[in-house]
Amino acid sequence: MFRQLALIAALAVFSAALPSSIDAASLRVRRASNSTVASGSGNIACDEARLSILLALTVAGDATDKIVPSELSSATSLAAAQKGLAMANTGIKQIALAITNKQPPPAESRDLVGGGIGIALSALGSINGTDATNGNLTLANAQLQKAATAGDDVVTNCK
Repeated sequence: MFRQLALIAALAVFSAALPSSIDAASLRVRRASNSTVASGSGNIACDEARLSILLALTVAGDATDKIVPSELSSATSLAAAQKGLAMANTGIKQIALAITNKQPPPAESRDLVGGGIGIALSALGSINGTDATNGNLTLANAQLQKAATAGDDVVTNCK
């Protein structure tokens, strides 16, 4: 699912038209002065932050899916992280729908994204023992940190 979000975001940035039936795109594209401009906010820094959070969550989700825990506590933490990622994805879909409908993104949806990232970070951070050395765990944590930073950038730049 996260790969689909990244693909949709990339298409939104680089194509002239995005079908309105795709609800996972948080960016809309409009044609202005014979050039394609990423919009939704009309602010390039905002659009870059939105794309950054999508890409970071995509990589984090893929890395999390590749973790095979060897301990029960790690499996429980991994399941919690996946729920956090799903929560963030739900918030992104809601934001994308609002943007597509030319409405401001709901604050509750931003809270879902931020809360989901926080849950996933906390859950993955609680994995210890042998599983703590998993390269996919390291990658997922790093990408979730990037997503959190991009989320802060969205709040700052998307006004």
